[in-house]
Amino acid sequence: MRQYNFSINNNSYEVVIKQVTEEDITTLVNGAEYVVRIQDIKDLSKNSSVSPFKPTVPVAQTSRETAVSQPTPAAGKTGAQTPGGGEGICSPMPGQIIGVFVSKGEKVLAGQKVLILEAMKLENIITADKEGTVLNIFVKEGDIVNQNQPLLVIG
Repeated sequence: MRQYNFSINNNSYEVVIKQVTEEDITTLVNGAEYVVRIQDIKDLSKNSSVSPFKPTVPVAQTSRETAVSQPTPAAGKTGAQTPGGGEGICSPMPGQIIGVFVSKGEKVLAGQKVLILEAMKLENIITADKEGTVLNIFVKEGDIVNQNQPLLVIG
């Protein structure tokens, strides 16, 4: 096993390569296990282009089959302490924010779509955990987030 520590857009990632086979790579990213299917490998020394690896769903979620065109509701972790105090909705996994559907001061209903998080080529809808007012938003479209990172607070 090998461990790598990356910093991407000021976000830290600890990546552990557990196993590599001819078909896939088993890895831990910030403690979450993923299986990455290898589709193509090219030799860069010959100025070849490289096809990016396309990760599959996390090993813990392999029973859930989701297409990119059909977003899957994903409630973020709630109850975490957020910057400035209070409890908020946190990212359920590392990914990129591709949509913010609320603004500070807006009233929301429990279950209302507030954000979309893209992770492993899947769109995950983050919903409000309760009815209330959006007190703070810590992310914007395009931000890269870590697992359990605070996203917003509803009071």
